[in-house]
Amino acid sequence: MEYLTPSSERPPEGKNRSDSSQPMPKTAYAIPAADAA
Repeated sequence: MEYLTPSSERPPEGKNRSDSSQPMPKTAYAIPAADAA
């Protein structure tokens, strides 16, 4: 269900913008991956 939570990932996206070094897809995968692990 974490994959279907774009609204929830919207706020963190702002922080992600600061991390230009990391791509958006990579971060999106890291969040669900941590939850899945």
